[in-house]
Amino acid sequence: MMLEHYLGELNKIQLLSREEEQALWRRYKENGDRSARQELITAYQPLVYRLVARLAVSSDILMDLIQEGIIGLIEAVENFEPERKIRFSTYATYRIRGRVLNYLKQDYDLDLISLDHIVGEDGLSLLERLKEEGLSLEGQVEERYLKKEIQNAIERLSDKEQEIIKSLFYGEKAAKDMAKKMKISTGHFYRLQRKAIRRIRGMLSGLMQEMKGA
Repeated sequence: MMLEHYLGELNKIQLLSREEEQALWRRYKENGDRSARQELITAYQPLVYRLVARLAVSSDILMDLIQEGIIGLIEAVENFEPERKIRFSTYATYRIRGRVLNYLKQDYDLDLISLDHIVGEDGLSLLERLKEEGLSLEGQVEERYLKKEIQNAIERLSDKEQEIIKSLFYGEKAAKDMAKKMKISTGHFYRLQRKAIRRIRGMLSGLMQEMKGA
């Protein structure tokens, strides 16, 4: 399934009114109407895309995650109990996220720089340093996936900023040497370093909100 075709199909989907959705649930759950089931799955396809798109992943795995999300959506439709008075979108969100994160844990290639093995003089890795800056995560899957996204974010920095970030791993002497080479004070160098970290945080902000809500 090509992304362009999928997005084109999403644009054709009409939002259901509350009455229309309730009628579909009755047809499916009470009468076993398979066409009503399919209409519900189709109507909530945009939810899958929104949840996956917030992860800001590369295009080469985007459709894989969307397909996993669709499986989660189908499971949500099949297991949802309308009489419990829980909004389906809330219920489906947890099923979709769970399916996508499980895919990332089991199948996603994480053969990248291990940011938690490269530490600075203070004993903190870049991942830990970013967490201290406010990126609090829960769960092994999110943490492992975050490492890749941090690496992607670093690669989007300018060459100068990448060098400044690398100085985190080589201690005080490297920072002083780099500041001297750049003809700036050590204090200014550290301010640039903090600015680069904030830029990485900004690039990851959407991902952080998504993972905190998972």
